[in-house]
Amino acid sequence: MVGDLRLPAGTAPFPVILLNQGSDMHDRTTNGLTLPIMERMLRAGYAVFCWDKPGTGESTGRLSDWNVYHQRAQIVLDAIEVMKARSDIDPERIGLWGISQGGYVMPLVLSQSEDVAFMICVSCAGTSGDDQLAYQIISRAICDGVPEENDAELKRLLSELDEARTFGTYEEYVHYREVLSALEEIGSDTTTGFRVPGVIPEGAWQANDPEIENWWNPVRVIEQVRIPVLVINGDKDTNGDPIQGAYAWRKALEQAGNLNFQVELLPGVNHFMTV
Repeated sequence: MVGDLRLPAGTAPFPVILLNQGSDMHDRTTNGLTLPIMERMLRAGYAVFCWDKPGTGESTGRLSDWNVYHQRAQIVLDAIEVMKARSDIDPERIGLWGISQGGYVMPLVLSQSEDVAFMICVSCAGTSGDDQLAYQIISRAICDGVPEENDAELKRLLSELDEARTFGTYEEYVHYREVLSALEEIGSDTTTGFRVPGVIPEGAWQANDPEIENWWNPVRVIEQVRIPVLVINGDKDTNGDPIQGAYAWRKALEQAGNLNFQVELLPGVNHFMTV
């Protein structure tokens, strides 16, 4: 693992923010997208710690196809321990910033650590991974314009998806994945970035087991979180449902009795907070 700790001007010890990228093959600056965020945090007096995910940038290795959230969460937990051991970092002010898949990773970290002082969530889903994947595929297909000859097929598959998502047997689960794959196939070229994950082997499958990452919902953890939380979504997000996400996070934080949170839905911006 290769990463950078950037320190602000001033006198140590500093508060620090650990940056958590999304799901794509991003390096420790998210291909440059997070550089303005880092600079803003440094000007505000916060140190910034970020790293290349395994298999990206200068970091070697690879992440599992089945256990990526938990693997990434362990990396963050290790990073927290590294920060706590440094004399130039305030161990009482370690915060997390995350975008997209980071919204699944950070709640897992919170469920295993009491050392996180605050959290900033950008374009983070308020639903399970499977439901978010379905939203991605459908919204991209519709927004990018499905060929007219596939319009009837799209409507049929969307109707079938609603019935298939309530699977209780392994065969029904496999059918659900087949419907998702068929939806992906009739979309435009831009949908190819959202590949339907491989089918879980029958011997490892359990119906709607919340511990399986495909069905794990971060809101389960957020309902118990009382540290300061900032949630930001863009209303043009096609990667995750921004309305549902904002509602789910707000409801969960209210249920937790959290008195220090803010949920913002920004008009006119997409998943990466750009127009």
